[in-house]
Amino acid sequence: MVLFFRLPLFEQVLSVIQGTEFHRLSDSVGIIKLFEYNLGLLTDAQKQPLFTTLSESIPELLDSISAFLAVELIAEIWRDNRSLEALLHLTRGASENTLALAVHGLDWLAKKTEQADIRTRCLDELWRLSKHPSSLVQTEAITALNRRMA
Repeated sequence: MVLFFRLPLFEQVLSVIQGTEFHRLSDSVGIIKLFEYNLGLLTDAQKQPLFTTLSESIPELLDSISAFLAVELIAEIWRDNRSLEALLHLTRGASENTLALAVHGLDWLAKKTEQADIRTRCLDELWRLSKHPSSLVQTEAITALNRRMA
């Protein structure tokens, strides 16, 4: 296992991601990128707190690239109902930008999951969001549906 993922350092990185100062950074993606190609190195015991930290941080992140990558990681960590439920949670009472990020996460999960029922539920939710009053959310959802149906 890579040295980075030893428990004390892992917990420190999560603590940084949870912090208000991190949320206010305009260029915070570098820290979240540490996980992008290394999810397979994490144990399930490490994936859960990362998953929770990212899920809670997305609506607070000023850096849209960090938030974008975070929803992809949420989709990829489990690729199952846990990921779907976290993304659906983001759609409840969310700002327009957070909702658009959730749309991207649903699209990403539909692409990455091996479970047909999860893919179907993602597509159903994208269909529902394609009717949302926000043109940003509608456009994102329609684009995602077109991508998945191609």
